[in-house]
Amino acid sequence: MVTPRSHFPKKEARPQDLDAIRSALTDFSYVVQSPRSIRRLQTYRPDMQPYVWVLFDDETLALYNGKKNTPLYLAILGEVFDVTKGRRFYGDEKGYGGFVGRDASRAFVTGDFTPKGLIDQVEDLTPEQFKSLVEWRAFYHKQYTYKGRLVGRFYNSEGRPKRLLKRIEEEAARAKSDEELQREVEAQWPSCNVRWTESEGGTVWCDGGAYPRKVFMQLPGGNKPTTKCACFQELGWSDLRQVYPDCAPDAHSCKV
Repeated sequence: MVTPRSHFPKKEARPQDLDAIRSALTDFSYVVQSPRSIRRLQTYRPDMQPYVWVLFDDETLALYNGKKNTPLYLAILGEVFDVTKGRRFYGDEKGYGGFVGRDASRAFVTGDFTPKGLIDQVEDLTPEQFKSLVEWRAFYHKQYTYKGRLVGRFYNSEGRPKRLLKRIEEEAARAKSDEELQREVEAQWPSCNVRWTESEGGTVWCDGGAYPRKVFMQLPGGNKPTTKCACFQELGWSDLRQVYPDCAPDAHSCKV
């Protein structure tokens, strides 16, 4: 039986109703009760095409473990995918078999495939790890069949994103911006050549008549300052662009 939530229209929306609905909501949904705690949401998107997904709980997702001819499902960041076609990777006792029937988001970036590592607890991960998780999620959207959402850490009982998921996506986006800025810095200040031997120690040098400098950088987002050896065409130095100790300012190679 289809039961509309009280703040949604009790009849199917007409095209002329959609503009008013979109002004307050990104979509609207009807909840359909079905066995095993699965609820099906039918959502009318701005393109007027109905989109259906399923809400899973942990117990239901665990049933999709490939046993008794069931499909293989896994979740990442609360999104559920059918990976049955990848049975050679996700089948019982295969390398990624531990991911099946659960949300093991943490293991995607830690590489810990033990029972303690195959969990969805990710609050303490770094923005760079959040970025990697978002990229893994995009991979599954591209390679496998999306089946629905897992109610729990990332989605509420109505299938709406929780604050944690929004934070992950925001920090992942900032990490991507920092990475792009790092590439811009690399393009502006090319890195030095580096060599190290046990007999001579470390050496940095620049080609094309450039001068090696120890550069101090800090990217946005509160990251700690970092240093790198960069090559400059102009002969100059400052507190943030230092000449290496015991190296002449006009040298093209320095011991470090």
